[in-house]
Amino acid sequence: MKFLVQVPDHAMIDMEKDIKKNSVGMRIHHLCGRVLLILLALTLPIKALAELPKSILFAATDWCPYSCDLSNHPGIVTEYLTRLLAPHDIEIKVDILPWGRAIHYANTAKVAGLLTAVPSEAPDLYFTSIPTMSYSVCFFSRKESDWQFDSASSLKNRILGASLNYSYGEEVDPYIKRNSDKRFIYLLTGDNKITRFASMIRNNRLDSFIEDQYVTEWQLKTLGENGAGIKSSGCLPSHPFYLAINPSLEWSQEFIDLLNRLLALESSKIVLQGIIDNYIQQ
Repeated sequence: MKFLVQVPDHAMIDMEKDIKKNSVGMRIHHLCGRVLLILLALTLPIKALAELPKSILFAATDWCPYSCDLSNHPGIVTEYLTRLLAPHDIEIKVDILPWGRAIHYANTAKVAGLLTAVPSEAPDLYFTSIPTMSYSVCFFSRKESDWQFDSASSLKNRILGASLNYSYGEEVDPYIKRNSDKRFIYLLTGDNKITRFASMIRNNRLDSFIEDQYVTEWQLKTLGENGAGIKSSGCLPSHPFYLAINPSLEWSQEFIDLLNRLLALESSKIVLQGIIDNYIQQ
């Protein structure tokens, strides 16, 4: 048996008004809650981004053409970073110092950081995650020579020039050590080693010598005709290096982040290659 209850019209109207009133009240309640959360967030302490300085001083050693003590040729890395940071109104300055002093100055914040370094050299500094560039150690021979380095065994019976007490890596170092007291290895010390090696190549006293690729190509270029008859005959794997900055500087994080973004751009790599070509092409 079913019973039908009829609700008076005036009661229905009152119920609808109550529902609407409750719905509006709930929306106002939620809105007030959101506004309260926003106001609360605004009152919390927020770390402001540090403003980057307009001029930053780095230390480097005289490692031309990467970093040079020459007013007209400050170095590949110096010119590269200058080009990248100029649109951001940041000027790069570089003090050329003995390497040990450069590291000390960077660690004690007498300079902002190191222009070219690897983490093992200054582990307390903050490094870019992207290399500024890399270096390679190569073998150099007469241009007429068909010889190419492919492994330590390919050095057999070749008269090789190298630097005394310098490490070239696990592939070549054992060979040099085994043969350093024999007639197949010439170990030089002091300044102008590349000039001396080039002279020994021209005078048939050496078949090849081993040195940094860009350092050698830069110095052969400055030698003019005396360096013109020498070419690269194969290289060891390249090694990246980075820019490092003292983490105590309040803007160090912002600067490293900016530089990482710039170094990652494909257009930056084109800029770098153009600068390298200007320094080493004959």
